[in-house]
Amino acid sequence: MLGLVQLLLPFFLAVQGYTECKWGLHGEHCNLTCPQNCALLPPRDLPYCDTDTGKCSEGCQRGWHGDLCDQDCSRNCLGQTCNHQTGHCTHGCSGTNAGPFCNDTRECGRGWYGDLCQHPCSINCVEERCNHTTGVCILGCSGTYTGEFCNTTKVVNNKEDANRLDAILELVSLLVAVAVTVAVAVTVTVTIIVFIRMERNKNIEMFLTCCMRMAVLTTGDDTDTGEGELSISMLVVEISSVVSVLVSLSSPEDGVETEVVVVGDVDGVRRGLGMG
Repeated sequence: MLGLVQLLLPFFLAVQGYTECKWGLHGEHCNLTCPQNCALLPPRDLPYCDTDTGKCSEGCQRGWHGDLCDQDCSRNCLGQTCNHQTGHCTHGCSGTNAGPFCNDTRECGRGWYGDLCQHPCSINCVEERCNHTTGVCILGCSGTYTGEFCNTTKVVNNKEDANRLDAILELVSLLVAVAVTVAVAVTVTVTIIVFIRMERNKNIEMFLTCCMRMAVLTTGDDTDTGEGELSISMLVVEISSVVSVLVSLSSPEDGVETEVVVVGDVDGVRRGLGMG
């Protein structure tokens, strides 16, 4: 029965003045092609549309929507699939996009990136922050790491570091040498000053001792020997010692004691002192 209807239908349409268009054509005279993005229907795999209006009555091919399937779906639609009438992404959005048309963006959580925020940022990124799409470290790298993803270690120039260290050590050695030289110079200077002062003090003591002995000799009071007799020769020697001490005190920088020898007639000295 069905087969009979299929055979008689074209004859009936022809009697009514209606002409059936071939698959993929539309219009009053079937001279217009259906939009190329209309859905392909088996078994002929040709774009199918309404023969009167030319609209894609059976939907659109993937990636297109609209009555004539002349509007593309958002590239952010997952699989580039959308409702052929509204254009809404029917399978969701790719990456961090959101919204019915997947034209809004959303940020991944800290430390993550990727279409579905499924990839961790490099642990070498500062604060583990990276671009939510590419994964590039946005705050730079920590430590000695470098590169967009902070996955490369910086190469240290050992020769340059060695030269810098040698320069520092040389400078330190020079400073130490200068410090030692200054310390030695100060020590020598202080030693010389102390020595000169000690020599002057020693000469003063000798002078005082000579004076005391002269006083003993001139007064004839010798408490050590008990002798009261004046010795002119000893007096002459003591005067010579006093003069030597005075000469050394007057020129201590020479560092040499000048010995003054008094040569004369002892008897003349005795008579000069009124003792002979």
